[in-house]
Amino acid sequence: MHSKVTNYTQLKYHRMKPSSRRQFIRQSALAGAGFFIVPRHVLGKGFRAPSDKLNIAAIGAGGKAEVNIPYAWNNGAENIVSLCDVDDRMAANMRKKFPQASYYRDYRVMLEKEQKNIDAVIVTTPDHMHYVQTIAAMELGKHVYTEKPLTHDIAEARLLTEAEQKYKVVTQMGNQGSSGDDTRKVETWIQEGVIGDVHTVHVWTNRPTWPQGISAPTNTEPVPSWARRPIAPITKFSFPPTGAAGGITARVPWAIWAAISWTCPSARCASVTRRR
Repeated sequence: MHSKVTNYTQLKYHRMKPSSRRQFIRQSALAGAGFFIVPRHVLGKGFRAPSDKLNIAAIGAGGKAEVNIPYAWNNGAENIVSLCDVDDRMAANMRKKFPQASYYRDYRVMLEKEQKNIDAVIVTTPDHMHYVQTIAAMELGKHVYTEKPLTHDIAEARLLTEAEQKYKVVTQMGNQGSSGDDTRKVETWIQEGVIGDVHTVHVWTNRPTWPQGISAPTNTEPVPSWARRPIAPITKFSFPPTGAAGGITARVPWAIWAAISWTCPSARCASVTRRR
């Protein structure tokens, strides 16, 4: 699938040395008329100049986005400058946490109006929107973090890979499970031969731990005036149903298997089991 995958919190550093990152932000800032750069030495040791921070926009502001956005903000290390969600109820918490951020209901409008103000975009929306929103941001030269699954099919993933090379942006898919400390520990064990030759791998998961599926709505709400086409009745739900096997297998155990296969390609996956 998408090849540019690392630790979530290292988005701004992946495939970009600190010196080139600073140069990128400095050039972007200089392109904006009237933008004043405060040199680091003026602020003193231990402080970051405003020009060293990434300006981040989020498409999708509820559910999993309530985890992704604060992580990207990193206690003020970066700036959250714009939020977008089709459901005001889902966006309420993040709008309250980042009141200075502009807010939109249509990601296309946000990208059009805010493209000069943002460096990177987080995409945390229902699965079927991942590709179209990611490619739209990349075409504007924005770095992108997109939640899993990255795309609907392999063809879309290949198009994103080509776009990453064409627009020279930093890209990342949200598979945090393959970059955690425990995963790296197992990789080290195998690389150092601590547990001997690995030939078979069994993977278990207790996922999903969140509610699966939603009840049919007992009432409907009017179609918003901004909707471009008829949509289903609006209901509030934090995570989309994923299915007990295919969806969860694609989202959770694969990260463990991937870590093992990178370290020990000859190993085979004997089973993937879901346990309650």
